[in-house]
Amino acid sequence: VSTGDIFWDFEIASSSSVVLESSRLRVRGGLALSGGVLEAGSSRISIDGDWRGRGGRFQADASTVSFESASATQTFVDTAGPYFNGLSVTASSVVFSSTFSAAALSASSPTYSLSFSTAPGGITQAADLRLRGWSAHRIRLASVLPGTPWELKVVSVSSVTRCDLADSSASSGLLVHANDGLSVDSGGNSGWNFRPALVLLSPGESFAEAAGKSGIPSTRTVGVPFIVSARAVSSA
Repeated sequence: VSTGDIFWDFEIASSSSVVLESSRLRVRGGLALSGGVLEAGSSRISIDGDWRGRGGRFQADASTVSFESASATQTFVDTAGPYFNGLSVTASSVVFSSTFSAAALSASSPTYSLSFSTAPGGITQAADLRLRGWSAHRIRLASVLPGTPWELKVVSVSSVTRCDLADSSASSGLLVHANDGLSVDSGGNSGWNFRPALVLLSPGESFAEAAGKSGIPSTRTVGVPFIVSARAVSSA
C-alpha cells in the first residue's frame, strides 16, 4: 500500500502480510482484519468508521492509529486485544467493545465520549495516557454497561483535564490524576485522584505553570508573623 492511499473500506482477508509503506493511510469507512497481518510501519492510519478484528492481526511497529469521525459513533471490536504504538481519538464518540493496550493513548477536542469494555479479566492498558477535554464540553469516559466497572491500567504517566469519569477501576496501575479542578467524579471510580494539591509559597518564592516552585524563601525572625500564600495545583 503506497503513499497517500485513500480507501472507503479497507479489509485484509489473506493469510499473508500486508505492509504499509505510506506515511498516511486514510480509511473513510471501516477497517477489517479478517486474516493475515497488517504491518503498519511508521504510518498514520486515520479511520472514520469501525475497527473490526475478525481473525487477522495488527502489527503496530511505530505507527499511530487515529479515530476521527466528527459525527458518527465509531466502534472498536477486536478479540485479539491488539497493541498500538499510538492511539489517538478526536472523533465525536468511540465505543471500545474490546480491550487493548497502547504505548500512548490520547483523546482531545472535539471528542465527547469514550466507552470501554467490561469483559471479565480484560484490561485497557496505556503506558502514556493523555486526556484533554475542551471548554465547551468535558470528555465523558464510562463503561459500555453503566454501573459495571471498566478496567484501566496506566503504566508510566498520565495527564487528565476537563473529563467526566464513571465506573473506572484503575487500581492495577499508577494513580491517575484528574485533579485539575475541572474534571468530574461521577462515581464508581477507584485508582483516580480528583483532589488538587496545595502548594505553600513563602515570601521570596514563586510558582509557574509547568515549571513549579522557584526562588529562595526570605529569612524570617522567630516569633514574628509572616504571610504565606496557598495555591491549588494539579498534575494535568
